[in-house]
Amino acid sequence: MKNFKRIFCYLKPYTLLIVFAVILVAFEVASNVLQPKYMEQIVDDGVLRMDLDVVFHAGVMMLLVAVIGGICGYISCVLSNVYSQRFGNDLRKKLFRRIMSLSAQQDDAYTSGSLITRMTNDTRVVTEFSSVVIQTAVKPLLLFILGIVMVLTIDPIYGVILLISLPIQFLIVFFFIKRSAPVFAVIQRKLDRLNGFAMHMVKNNRLIKSYVRENYETDRFDQQNQDLTATVMKIQIFMAILNPLVMLILNAVVLAVIFIGGFQVQAGAIRVGSIMAAINYSQQIMMSMMTLGGIFQYIARTKASAERLVQILDQEPVLPSGEKEIDSVESVKLKHVSFRYPQNEDAVQKVLDDISLEIRKGECVGILGTTGSGKSTVARLLIREYDADQGAVSYNGTDVREISSGSLRKTVLPVFQNSEMFAVSLRENITKGVDYTPEEFETAVHTACVDEFAENLKDGYDTVISERGVSVSGGQKQRIAIARALIRSPQVLIFDDCTSSLDLETEAAVLNRIQENYHDKTRVFISQRVSTVKNADRIILMDKGRIAATGSHEELLHSSPLYQAIDKTQNPEGGDELE
Repeated sequence: MKNFKRIFCYLKPYTLLIVFAVILVAFEVASNVLQPKYMEQIVDDGVLRMDLDVVFHAGVMMLLVAVIGGICGYISCVLSNVYSQRFGNDLRKKLFRRIMSLSAQQDDAYTSGSLITRMTNDTRVVTEFSSVVIQTAVKPLLLFILGIVMVLTIDPIYGVILLISLPIQFLIVFFFIKRSAPVFAVIQRKLDRLNGFAMHMVKNNRLIKSYVRENYETDRFDQQNQDLTATVMKIQIFMAILNPLVMLILNAVVLAVIFIGGFQVQAGAIRVGSIMAAINYSQQIMMSMMTLGGIFQYIARTKASAERLVQILDQEPVLPSGEKEIDSVESVKLKHVSFRYPQNEDAVQKVLDDISLEIRKGECVGILGTTGSGKSTVARLLIREYDADQGAVSYNGTDVREISSGSLRKTVLPVFQNSEMFAVSLRENITKGVDYTPEEFETAVHTACVDEFAENLKDGYDTVISERGVSVSGGQKQRIAIARALIRSPQVLIFDDCTSSLDLETEAAVLNRIQENYHDKTRVFISQRVSTVKNADRIILMDKGRIAATGSHEELLHSSPLYQAIDKTQNPEGGDELE
């Protein structure tokens, strides 16, 4: 119940709507309870006595009460839908904001499919429950209570019949709900897995086709789909037995009322209309009991969804934002920094091992290393995707953990190797979420060489990029990502292998233009290509998580065997690379 309270606390702003909906449902229930009494009057005082005036007046009252009850029920349903949809809207926004606030290592704990399922399917289940709970819990509960009261006013013997039948019905419903509750949690997990698999396959559709693996992946999808379908069918078949059992008990109750009532009528102890009313009230009581049983099924399913939503909502960022603002960056320091990724905490070798370096304002620094040397991890620590296990990262002498996340992200901006695209225009992909002048836009796109291919597009910068950027090449995506960073003009620019898909000529043009147009910015170029970092003021050579050497291109060519080996591998003829 703790998770229910945690989720449904978001209904507090709509308390007034809920109260009005419950009051209107109470009027609707009252009209339903009055119907058998009017029927009793029509039969006993009208039909049997052949008094048409009684039949007419009681019939009119019966119709009027039914209309009032119907109107109250309609308005109650409208109010229920209004507050539930607003509640769902609030819940989705809370979830989205929470997901956006999670750190990189928390993102790694959930698959994309799982997060999407929680935001869509789980939220829908909880929202629907908040909407129908009045109709499937409050309404039947009131019908149950008032129905018993009305039955007892007719004859206590009918109360005895219900006293015998209700516990049997309750035990049956309880058994079915208890057995089905764990299955709903299993269904949600399997739905997560299926959604994640489907997303992964759609994302890698071209790769699958290129290796002619369509049939193999289709078979894998079919297996997971069949597994989910079998589980759902199993619970549906199991729950399908519930309704016939409840109806069997209901019919047995009606038969008992008729049987006993028949003897009472013969003895003159009760009238026929009262028997009809007792039958109607018994049906209302049994059906309300069945509906109340259904709410337990709803609760079981909603409980599983609520738990999954609370898992996200209760996730506090493991890297809480600091409070200090930074207006300018005079220096960036890593002091004796060591680090392992959280998912590899047991690894023997550290990703970074006792790294110390300082980058001054306006300096251009290159970080070079082979694959797995830890160079990209430096970038992730600088933008605080992770915190160092040992040592400290600081800006202007202030620990990065004390700096506001918003301030840090405005001041330090990375461009990574894998460049994500939005399914919007080329212009919006570059300028998304930033104010800019035409001059700033032209400088950014020219520096990143985006203008070279944009002018060949049908609609120029208004050309819409396909989902996941499949309509542009890898090199074009990297150039768009570079322009996206440049137009924001942060004080520190980190280029993490973001020119790896460019040919040497285009790369040289981009690098030279960055040096020329953004020379006042602090620039960090991270790469495994010497051509990318050779013109930096200082090159930091990394190997196995440590700094192996530091110096300019010429200095390292003379002093570092590792740098010489890398340069010789990439430039075997020893000639000058394109600049």
